[in-house]
Amino acid sequence: MHKIYIAESHDPRINLAAEEIMTREAKMGEVTFFLWQNQNTVVIGRNQNPYKECDLGAIERDDVTLIRRLSGGGAVFHDLGNLNFSFCAHDKDYSLEKNLKVIIGAIQKFGLPAEFSGRNDILLDGKKFSGNAFSRIRANNCHHGTIMVDVDMTKLSNYLNVPPLKMQAKGIQSVRSRVTNLIDYAPDMTIEQLIDKLIEAFQEVFGPSHEPIVIDEAFLQGHESADKYQTWQWNVGTSPAYEVHFEKKFDWGLTDWHIDINQGKIARVKFFSDALVETDFRQLETDLIGTEYRKPAIRSVFSQVEPIQVRDDLLAWLDELEIGG
Repeated sequence: MHKIYIAESHDPRINLAAEEIMTREAKMGEVTFFLWQNQNTVVIGRNQNPYKECDLGAIERDDVTLIRRLSGGGAVFHDLGNLNFSFCAHDKDYSLEKNLKVIIGAIQKFGLPAEFSGRNDILLDGKKFSGNAFSRIRANNCHHGTIMVDVDMTKLSNYLNVPPLKMQAKGIQSVRSRVTNLIDYAPDMTIEQLIDKLIEAFQEVFGPSHEPIVIDEAFLQGHESADKYQTWQWNVGTSPAYEVHFEKKFDWGLTDWHIDINQGKIARVKFFSDALVETDFRQLETDLIGTEYRKPAIRSVFSQVEPIQVRDDLLAWLDELEIGG
């Protein structure tokens, strides 16, 4: 018989781990439907680079959780005005058509004419309120997505960087105008009501299911995949290779930094400067290689620099850089 789970936690590290477990354990003859919410979270796609996609400084400053999911696609912002859904099923039971019928059917129960766009989005009045993405583990599939009920739209632009080419082509206002909250069309809608309608629609489409089960962190016990989402290496370190370039003028000289990052670690550093201070910058280049590209690790290397004026200036500059914690 089919299963329905509802997450008690709003921690994305718990919820994405639970979703992966449900996907791995999907059995023939049953479909698992999972409903969950994340509080103040930026979720990036499997192959995305958070240094390019996100404002890591703002994320760190506002105590927002950054997490990587298994599926592809773009970066999204979650708060408690958003409801996430997941369908986990074996190949023999997986049906995108049925999954979409559940989501669209639930929205239509509020009198709203939702429709699938063909670009992995579900639209209302031509505007996206649900983005969908997909992943696969062996013969098991996961289709998950968002349902924007009353998301804080200002935070979408605070934490997510719009690629320059897209910004030139569309404009920031245009990008914002392409998404919408359901509450703009159904002012009385609540997350609780939406959950009820989704469960009702799921049972109409797929047939009888077990009573919905509320799960918490205990659901993860005994599963190795639960630990992955807690790690910097998965959430940030698995980013594609890329380069960064910094210029900074200090009292003791102008500096020019060229850094290659691969798998979240500094792979190459080239430093140029007109400084006359007696700092061994070639040794600093060597010491930085292999260091995680995050402030605590870089701070540990900078803390060894002599003389103290250069050390203090580098540490103060590091605090200003928006490269995440």
